[in-house]
Amino acid sequence: YASTRARDVIAAWLEHLYLHAGHHHPEAVTTHFARNLRFAFQPLPAEQARRHLGDWFAAWREGQRAPLAFYPETAWAWIQEDKEQAARNAWEAAYGEGQDRNWRLALRDRFSTTADVLADPRFQHWRETLLRPLCRQFMVSQTGGD
Repeated sequence: YASTRARDVIAAWLEHLYLHAGHHHPEAVTTHFARNLRFAFQPLPAEQARRHLGDWFAAWREGQRAPLAFYPETAWAWIQEDKEQAARNAWEAAYGEGQDRNWRLALRDRFSTTADVLADPRFQHWRETLLRPLCRQFMVSQTGGD
């Protein structure tokens, strides 16, 4: 097992939405196991799942036109703790998204500071649109040490 990252939570959420959007398994509970965390998503109505999937498709479409202002680890840190400082720490970490050469290339000349990245209304929009619904359904069932 590895420690849970934002991409793991998002992948499980997207699979969960797919299961419920198409009425494939309306009572399914999605559970994810990792070294530091076990979490689950409870069933949700098909139309709600389709609406959330539609938001992810809208993000994908926007990302095809320009770099999407959605940084999963940074956004997840903010949503989990509901604090900008958590997002700042995630962005500025030694292996954080702010240090990633791909993000730096995509965002060159757009932002001069971490505060600019976090204050970008597009980042705030996608963070809330994509992760707030996930967070409402996210249920930690067990935590453990790293």
